[in-house]
Formats: sequence, structure tokens, C-alpha cells
Amino acid sequence: MQLWDDEAPASDRLLLLTSDEFDQLPEGTIVEAIDGERRQVGDGDDFDRDVRYGHMAWGLPVSMDESDVALASVQAVAVE
Repeated sequence: MQLWDDEAPASDRLLLLTSDEFDQLPEGTIVEAIDGERRQVGDGDDFDRDVRYGHMAWGLPVSMDESDVALASVQAVAVE
């Protein structure tokens, strides 16, 4: 995970996901794009999977519950 904009207010920060991290998110996880769009991860969803500098334009809002971010982090490490 990579912080999208470390100068943004804390409520607007995103931890951008790699493609592998994104693939490990449980169905129902809310993700946010760098343009502010929020969507729920689920089977058959058509997310833009373009990767630049190793990360997608989708991430986990830093303001989300810490346990959700921790769960995503643990799953991402398990993939590596």
C-alpha cells in the first residue's frame, strides 16, 4: 500500500493498492478511487485495473476503521 497524497487532510487520504492487494480484498470491502468515487468490491465488478508506479488508482480510505485497514494489510502480506 502507498499513501496517495500525504498533504491532503487526514479525512481525504487513501492507501493505494497494488493489483495483488486489491485481489485479496474480501467481497463487500469499500474502496475509493483517487477521483473520490467509492465502490464495493464484488464478483463481476468492472474496476479500472490500470497500474502506474506499482499501484492502482483504487485504495482504502485512511479514515476507515483501523481493523479494516489492518485486515487488508494482513491479507496483502499473505500474498507476497
